[in-house]
Formats: sequence, C-alpha cells, structure tokens
Amino acid sequence: EILFIERCTQFLVPGGRMGIVLPDSILGSPGLGYIREWLIQNHRIVASIDLNVDTFQPRNGTQTSVLILQRKTQE
Repeated sequence: EILFIERCTQFLVPGGRMGIVLPDSILGSPGLGYIREWLIQNHRIVASIDLNVDTFQPRNGTQTSVLILQRKTQE
C-alpha cells in the first residue's frame, strides 16, 4: 500500500491533484506516522473524506477514506 501511494504521487506534475482510496490504518496508525509526514512535506492535503464501513462490499469492517492531494510546487 505504501509503495502504491508513492508511485501514484510520482505521476503528479507540480500542482497536480490526485484522489486515492486508502484504508484508515495508513492514515491513523502510530507506526506509519512517517508516511503522513512525507505526505505533508510534499503535498497539500485538499481533503480527507471518511467513507462508510459498508462502502466496499464484501470486505466488511474495513474503514476507508478518500484522500485528495495536490503536489506542492517549488514556490
């Protein structure tokens, strides 16, 4: 999952935007704080939208969010 996030952001041009569905474990786990720090340093977080636990069936119980990012420019 972490490599997928990194690869997706590599496709963004400076100022480009991306929406990605992620499990909340990526966004909330204390052990993965370095990923959040990297995202904040290199991207502007436009929105983080929590989805209902039943959004993606049949995987019951997986809490997910939509994260919308914008790649920072050199300015």
